[in-house]
Amino acid sequence: MKRTAKASKAEIMITPLCDVSFTLLVVLMVTTPIMMVTSPLNITLPKAATMEPRQSANITVTVTPAIPPDNINRVSINEKIVPFENYAAYLKKEIDAHPDRLVIIKADRYVRHGIVVSIISTTKKLGAQRISVGTAQRN
Repeated sequence: MKRTAKASKAEIMITPLCDVSFTLLVVLMVTTPIMMVTSPLNITLPKAATMEPRQSANITVTVTPAIPPDNINRVSINEKIVPFENYAAYLKKEIDAHPDRLVIIKADRYVRHGIVVSIISTTKKLGAQRISVGTAQRN
């Protein structure tokens, strides 16, 4: 008679898998707040059902509402505050340097509609090929 050796069953070790998973979770939880991008201007975006993720390759135009006593809207282009009167010159430099990039216009929800339309129109005239309006995720 032949003797047959019992084949041992292969087992998956769960403990190292759990250790790696929890380590990754902790690392992601710690690094997420660090990766949050802050703007020099404090704005409240309007809500929308869909939104695109922000990419660093985009040109971002941020507009704040006019605040007394000067009642002038403040504009920043790629996190750099520029004078509202000649933001077009700064935007033209960015568009000429990177004509294929997406221009995201992030206006506070209290900015007058006419100002936003004017900025969109100016952006088109300056040669931007892709324009988007920034929004916050609707709950």
